[in-house]
Amino acid sequence: MRKTLFLILITVFFTIGSCASQNNVTTAPQKELVGSFGIYLVKGDFGPYLSKIPAIDNPNLILDDKPIISIDDIVYYKKNSHEIELTPSAFARIKQFGIRAPLIGPLFAVCLDRKPIYLGAFVSPLSSISFNGVTIDEVELFSPDKNIIHLYGWEEQGQDPRSNPLIFRSLEKAGKLK
Repeated sequence: MRKTLFLILITVFFTIGSCASQNNVTTAPQKELVGSFGIYLVKGDFGPYLSKIPAIDNPNLILDDKPIISIDDIVYYKKNSHEIELTPSAFARIKQFGIRAPLIGPLFAVCLDRKPIYLGAFVSPLSSISFNGVTIDEVELFSPDKNIIHLYGWEEQGQDPRSNPLIFRSLEKAGKLK
């Protein structure tokens, strides 16, 4: 009987101690991990119709070394319209990427800590070819009086990748989200 009582007391003691240590771990303040926003050009030749676009989770998807737009280049990002005001130097830099192909310009990846969240492309409104995805309109890159671009449209069924909550948290944490 004593052995049974002793075993019960030891079990209760270790159970209480285990619960107490678990509570200390879960109640300690935890830092939310939010990646840094950036837009990178995707390396590769995808043809004028972007017919060979890699999947977002393709391990062979190769990004440029530096972003064409970093979090530091953004003055603000409007959540509802996906309008981005860039610093003057960033806007001047991004213009060079606008017209690289006769129909659809280069492919880009919107990333958090260089991890692609979704892909998009620069497009010309002069092209009769549509791109079923997120785009940056080349005409905006040649507006003389503003440093604003938009991430346009998502024509497919399902959730719009531009409204990814992780992206919004990153922009909000950096004080860029409107």
